[in-house]
Amino acid sequence: MPHLSLKEQNDLRVQFKREFDKTEIKSFFYALGLEVDNLEIAERDKLLFDLIHFCDKQGRLDELLAHAKALRPNVSFSTLEALQSPTELLAPPVSNTVSNTLPHSSILSDKAQVFISYAWNEKDSEENERLVNQLQADLSQRNIEIIRDKQHLGYKGDIKQFMQQIGRGHYVIVILSDKYLKSKNCMFELVEIAKHGDFVDRIFPIVLSSANIYDPVILIDYIVHWEQEITRLEQAMKKVSAANLQGIRESIDNYTAIRAAIANLISIIANMNTLTPEMHQNSHFESLYRALQEKIEQDNAA
Repeated sequence: MPHLSLKEQNDLRVQFKREFDKTEIKSFFYALGLEVDNLEIAERDKLLFDLIHFCDKQGRLDELLAHAKALRPNVSFSTLEALQSPTELLAPPVSNTVSNTLPHSSILSDKAQVFISYAWNEKDSEENERLVNQLQADLSQRNIEIIRDKQHLGYKGDIKQFMQQIGRGHYVIVILSDKYLKSKNCMFELVEIAKHGDFVDRIFPIVLSSANIYDPVILIDYIVHWEQEITRLEQAMKKVSAANLQGIRESIDNYTAIRAAIANLISIIANMNTLTPEMHQNSHFESLYRALQEKIEQDNAA
């Protein structure tokens, strides 16, 4: 790609600022291997300036575009796309990008859809967001489409229906954290996945450090948490008449199902060699990708 003019750099910064939050902007630095001082504390405007300047100077605007499209596949980045040569426009972008940046032997020929189940709205979600953004970028380059509610569930979208869709998914990456195991929505998704069978074959878990699922004492704490949630809701229900409890009884049923299933589901995941988040990130999720690739090819051959 040619270099950007000063106006084009400014236009691109404006668009990136509009499209990406600070966590996503930092994911560009991790995914592209760019080093910058004080990355964790730098202001968003400073990060955007450095990101675009570095990629332009180092001739890596094509990689910048690839990561941007991985995060926002339906958005046009016209400033960068206008710089592509006719050869670049005609060539398969997935193959070209991956062969230069990711260590793997093959790419799926047909785009596969993989759901991701994770607690993205937690207060300490920076580790979560950084990992998920890199995961999405790396797998998108391998022709795998990551389906996540933050991007695919539109305004006024049916949340429960989307979670049930995740539960039916053939391939679900589960990012397990402490917040996940205490979230009614996340645990609803996990129980839905189990409900549809082949739980072990259909999930591809990554366990964050906050989810100490290997300690039986902590496991009991999670069971106690859901028992307390049930008790709290039951006590609240006593304050109103049965006629005014539409929808509340369903929550009790969901909490009860979570309490009944959580010990077994966590034990199943704890028995898997899920690798550490750092191992996944350092390898660009190569082991996870190979497991997905094997399962997808098995399903396609069946």
